[in-house]
Amino acid sequence: MTKTRGRATETMDKTSGNMTKWMEMEARIEENVKAADNIVTLDVGGTIFKTSKDTLLSVEGSYFHALLGSGLWEPTSTGSYFLDLDPHLFRRVFVYLRTGKLSWNRLSYVELKELNAMMDYLKLSDRGAPTHPLRWNADVRAPGIAVSTDLRTIERLASQVEGWCIADRELTDCLRLRVDAAPGLVAIALGSTAHVDMRTWSPTSQSMCCFLTSGEFYVRGVAIPTTLSKVLASAIVTVRRGLSHVEFAVNNGQPFNVALDDPFEDLCPMVTLKNAGCVLTILD
Repeated sequence: MTKTRGRATETMDKTSGNMTKWMEMEARIEENVKAADNIVTLDVGGTIFKTSKDTLLSVEGSYFHALLGSGLWEPTSTGSYFLDLDPHLFRRVFVYLRTGKLSWNRLSYVELKELNAMMDYLKLSDRGAPTHPLRWNADVRAPGIAVSTDLRTIERLASQVEGWCIADRELTDCLRLRVDAAPGLVAIALGSTAHVDMRTWSPTSQSMCCFLTSGEFYVRGVAIPTTLSKVLASAIVTVRRGLSHVEFAVNNGQPFNVALDDPFEDLCPMVTLKNAGCVLTILD
């Protein structure tokens, strides 16, 4: 019993000592952060970023708290802290620190993974980036839609039931769709899936924008003139998201641009296949 009490006392002493060291370290970090300059200069892969200390520390517990508070890093002779990161992607991190919004748009699949890893490294991640190529969502589709095992091709099986399907994530860069067969109208839309009842969803009136294979185009429910041609079987429709607009193109034709009201709006590809036999495939 005496030995057991001794071990328990020893364990409690160690725990108490660790807590004391932890509190001392936190106090030291807080003091160092307070003593740091109000304007902080970062040299990110050779590109200079300057911001206020408050902005840099806007996310509690991030890498930047350790950078300024731990005492392990010192600025270079020019007064900047060097980060061996991609400055092109870090600009998005910079905007995130200022606004709380992170844009994944206009990034390739490889860049998406790199930015996601950068956010994790900097301990800033509040939600992950898309880390897989865009595919059809086999769990969110009408009963009359069949989805291939690789999730790239959808087909309308019966005309008497609904024929809609959505992608498995929002569009961040480019989507190429091949219209394999079009015995009826196909609607290709971009919109938010939040608070939408897909059973009664109308692609032309309940989407941010919608392109019909007949050549018609709708923006927030309003038909607008377009230079896009009608879509025939085997045609390829390209949908590309930019920083301030989305564009649609048929084959190698001139793209048609639509301005975005909100550059941070999540827009998911959503389609309707009107007749049985319509087939649509995502191309990588």
